[in-house]
Amino acid sequence: MSEGLPASLILMKRMLERVDEAGISGHSYVDEQGRWVLQLQISDGGRAQLVSVFEGDSVEFAGTTWTVSEVLEPTTVERGKVATLTRVG
Repeated sequence: MSEGLPASLILMKRMLERVDEAGISGHSYVDEQGRWVLQLQISDGGRAQLVSVFEGDSVEFAGTTWTVSEVLEPTTVERGKVATLTRVG
């Protein structure tokens, strides 16, 4: 089902990214241990979920698996790139 989907996604702060029938947005923050965390809000097939992941983790949406290939340093700016997701397969 990954046919026609992009090979990668660049997530921007405060911007919804549409992929097929799904939507994804996210922001990054620093957790208690000093790690950069990507918090994703995913809406897929009438189901909404909030997921916290790290660089190298995988998530399922738009009928396929995506790897968090990059999480950028969290900042206080209003807009900007927060992460890159790469489609698996």
